[in-house]
Amino acid sequence: MRLRQLQAVLEQIAPGRVVTWDLTRGCPASIPISPSVPSLPITDARVIRNLSILAQHVWPSWAARSVPGQRDRVLDWIDSERPTHAVVVHPHSTEFVAALQACGISVFIDMSDVERDKTRQLVRLTPMGPAKLEQLVRLCVIRRWERLYFHLAAEVWAASDADAARQRFLGGGRVRARAVPNALDLSHYPWETGPAVCDDSARDIVFPANFDYQPNVVGAKVFRDRAFPAVRSRIPDARFVLVGRDRNGSARALADSPQIVVTGEVPDTRPYLRRAGIVVVPLFHGSGTRFKILEALALGVPVVTTELGCAGLNVHDGQHLMIRDITQFADVVTDALTGQLDREALSYAGRQLVEAEYTWTAVSELVRDSLGLATP
Repeated sequence: MRLRQLQAVLEQIAPGRVVTWDLTRGCPASIPISPSVPSLPITDARVIRNLSILAQHVWPSWAARSVPGQRDRVLDWIDSERPTHAVVVHPHSTEFVAALQACGISVFIDMSDVERDKTRQLVRLTPMGPAKLEQLVRLCVIRRWERLYFHLAAEVWAASDADAARQRFLGGGRVRARAVPNALDLSHYPWETGPAVCDDSARDIVFPANFDYQPNVVGAKVFRDRAFPAVRSRIPDARFVLVGRDRNGSARALADSPQIVVTGEVPDTRPYLRRAGIVVVPLFHGSGTRFKILEALALGVPVVTTELGCAGLNVHDGQHLMIRDITQFADVVTDALTGQLDREALSYAGRQLVEAEYTWTAVSELVRDSLGLATP
């Protein structure tokens, strides 16, 4: 979603003058402005190669597979087209920063997370074995690339003020970072009829997430084990619905009863959000800001999350959403499903916040200023 947002915002600023190099196709291409985005291919970890890479702290398999055979094509295309600005997405194409800068191009790095912190957490979360080794390789190379390239960029774009400050700290004061928040195209989240759900009949507790990402799996398991049983004891027909990509079956492994529903990847999460009695975001690891929370707020659906889950968003507990410890999730969810939560006040305050601060229009002004382009 951040890739779609980035492309759309740049197109608003410079109509017809933006080209995206799609690493999945190895050529210039347009990422469709639609609910789904092609993902980078995933290959199995190669333990011996990764051990060698870990020892050398160079070229990891996870990065090499994103640009195999493309480096020369990218640079040849750059040389022929002569762009003035380039935005590279960290960490998939960070290696191009120095070469692009050498061509006289103003280079900007976009990141959805503080990647070094996120990967360090994944190292701790991942059990011993090839997957942990893969995360260690990522951490070593991310740290190396950030040291080599981030200070060369005109700016690094982070998802929040906190992430931008953290990246400046990690860069030893040499990195110029700016907050370019995640945002929504509100034309896809109409409000003509008010909040998505206005009665007490909804019994679905929805957690929209990418369950290939371990912190989301951990959060779902903690909610299932520590909050959902108490909700079921009070509301027997409540369901815990896990909506999102699950290529490794991690979410399916949590579905130990008919009341836990796993959808897998869906073309559009909005229908599930509209039917939700409440959205839960029980996150205890990770960084960045959550599109899932912005989407729920835009649709007027109540949200309960942890402090980390809503980190980076300008939200206030009890005004826009509920911020609770996991031990309190069951009470909030029960109140939401039984009509005891002030749903209408939360819905309107959340929607107003998104309209004021988290739209593509608002972000486009930040990006225009960052690029040094005058307002037409």
